[in-house]
Amino acid sequence: MIPGQGLEFSNLSYSVPKQQKKDGATITKEVYLLNDLSGQAVRGEIMAILGPSGAGKSTFLDALAGRIARGSLEGSVKINGKPVSASYMKMVSSYVMQDDQLFAMLTVFETLMFAAEVRLPLQFPDQRRENEFSSSLINWAYRVQPIHISAMKADGECPVESGGEYL
Repeated sequence: MIPGQGLEFSNLSYSVPKQQKKDGATITKEVYLLNDLSGQAVRGEIMAILGPSGAGKSTFLDALAGRIARGSLEGSVKINGKPVSASYMKMVSSYVMQDDQLFAMLTVFETLMFAAEVRLPLQFPDQRRENEFSSSLINWAYRVQPIHISAMKADGECPVESGGEYL
């Protein structure tokens, strides 16, 4: 890890009470959904969160995005070495729920552009919206090349081979 650079998460743990019946009695037990996770996403890099169904990927993203009540989440989340609040994370990031509908006929670029258009003020002209979106994408990861994003469809198909990595 490189302290103070990018998104850092340290000792993230999240537990919920689970009631079980044992010998006719109901007992409450803490079940950990996240247990002592630490890591970092450095600026300019893309991080993938992989795992089987039920592994806690969405819960982990909820924790990073500030969508879990502070009292029940242990550990810290920082950006560039500074602790962040849920409201700050909402301001500097975008969260797409896993059950959001995506249109398979749109490219990844078009899907992200659509999400940006929903958030940007209505008085922005179309060109300014696209410029704001492109600027945000470049600031997010300056090594992402638009040809790679626009070549891949939302359903995972890639009709064009550009010889690079895909977002």
